[in-house]
Formats: sequence, C-alpha cells, structure tokens
Amino acid sequence: KESCGFFRNEIIAKHVVRNWKKIKPIKLKIKLLIILTILITTYSFAQNDIEINCDSIYPKKEIKINLIRIKNPEFEKPNYILKIKKGSDILIKDSIYSAVGKIEFRDFNDDNYKDILVQNISDVRSNWTYYLYLYNPKSNLFKKVKGFEQIKNPEFNSKYDIVECYIVSGKDRMEFFKIVNEKVKNLNISIIDTHKTGEFKQAYNKAIKKITE
Repeated sequence: KESCGFFRNEIIAKHVVRNWKKIKPIKLKIKLLIILTILITTYSFAQNDIEINCDSIYPKKEIKINLIRIKNPEFEKPNYILKIKKGSDILIKDSIYSAVGKIEFRDFNDDNYKDILVQNISDVRSNWTYYLYLYNPKSNLFKKVKGFEQIKNPEFNSKYDIVECYIVSGKDRMEFFKIVNEKVKNLNISIIDTHKTGEFKQAYNKAIKKITE
C-alpha cells in the first residue's frame, strides 16, 4: 500500500507543476508551500527495504534478493539498489527504478527454472514494465536481459520461444519480441485489437505464422 501511495504522490506532484499558472487566486508563497509539501511527501514516503529468501524457488541454493531503498532519490531516477546474493556472495548488484517495488518469479527461457522480474514503471494505462534477470541452473548465476524494460506487460510464449506484450492504449495492440544472448530483439510485428469477434485471433495466427517462417 505504501509503494502505491508513493507512486500516486508522484503523479499528483506532476499535476500540480503542470497546472502552476491555473492556480491564480493563491499567492506565490502559498503556491510554493503546496508544491514543496507534495514533493517532500513524494520523496520522503517511507517504504521498508525488501528481502526475499528464495529457498522455495531455488532449493538449497542459498539465494536471497534485497531491494534497498535509496534515500532521497532524484525524480524518476534509480530509487532502489537490487542485490541478488548466493550466501554472502553478491551475484547481481544493480541500481534500478521501481514504482512499486514488486518482485515476481516467472520462467522466460523455457528451462523450467523461474527467473527474476523486478517491476519498473506503470504508465497512465497501468501497463507495467520489468527488469529481467535470467537464472542459469548450471552456474547458479543470473544475467540481466538488456532492453527488457521496454516491453510492456511481458508474457513468455514457450511454444514459440517469444515474448508477447499486450498493450492497453488508444488502440489496444500486441507486439512480439525474442530474447537472444541476454538481449531483447524486437520482431517488429504489431497487431491491433479491434475487439471484433474473430479478428484478433486471425491477426494473431497470421503474426505467429510470419514469426515461425
């Protein structure tokens, strides 16, 4: 709840700054006080550091995840230090921005081992993006996938070894990506969802056929 409040206050702060000239009846000092109060609330909003023991995900591997909050981060700059550890060894250390500080575990390379996703942003239509760290069961190491945070609402399609993203926007659409050597490859195929019976399924099947040719 706290993290959602933090994100909501950021939106309020932006709204007040955008509408600065519209607050005509209020004197300048009061304007400054209002904006200063909102900004202080936004950037000092308390959220506890997060630690996850991953024994249930990676049994007997001693893997832990820490999200350590950065004090007074700059606006829309990294606000967390992410650490993925094996025992006392730090496998990954990354400075990231996360609007809600959420961690998920999903398989994104069809090896039957769950990988680590850390929520990045949520846009005005609540399309979420993530950072992705792929787990290698042979080495017990993780690798960050470059550019993965550009993909909104990512879902892995194991049948075709691709990442699909359904984007809610003025025109709802689906886009397709592939992970190659820990990098994101845009397949440059996009289909519009007209919400008419049968049209999306037909367009989807056509896109899949093109991808697999």
